[in-house]
Amino acid sequence: MSDYQQELARLVLDEGYALRVARDVAALPAELDERDARRLAAIAADPGLRLTRTLHRGWRLSKLLTLLPLTCAVADRTLLETQVLSFWRLQPPRSLYFVDEAVRFVDHLIAALGETEMALADVARFEQANLRLGDAARYRLPIGPVHVRLQHDPAQLLGRVVAGEPLDRVRRRPTELVGSVVDGATAWSSPG
Repeated sequence: MSDYQQELARLVLDEGYALRVARDVAALPAELDERDARRLAAIAADPGLRLTRTLHRGWRLSKLLTLLPLTCAVADRTLLETQVLSFWRLQPPRSLYFVDEAVRFVDHLIAALGETEMALADVARFEQANLRLGDAARYRLPIGPVHVRLQHDPAQLLGRVVAGEPLDRVRRRPTELVGSVVDGATAWSSPG
């Protein structure tokens, strides 16, 4: 990616940076040539940049809502918003591929969750594993068994999620699930 392209992406991703560039072209790196610096300063000052930023965020959010519907449904809205914004600040987009973004978000979310959100972490872990297995099945990629360690009874946990019931009374029962691809489809079992 050229210096120009990197700076253009930064204008979209970092609103504060865009405001600094709009006020003063000297906020751009000195190694940019004068023509590119003028073009970037004009883009930073353009009201259309706000719409571009909104579309970009909507595109990234659609990845999470589409691929992690259970996690998004059961997570507290404030917690989810805080973690999505934190993830976006720390993890710029790396790919147009939706699964990569969703898998990385789950890693970020689980690292941020405390003991009180263990049921949410279990739901997110399960969905993340399902994404990996589904990808392997869809694209006929080799994948070994995927082991998922949960802190709650998976049948009760997922049953409550599907029913839209609160997760606060799900029975704690450490369990390991093993997912694999069998005949092109995802299959789950419990070794115990």
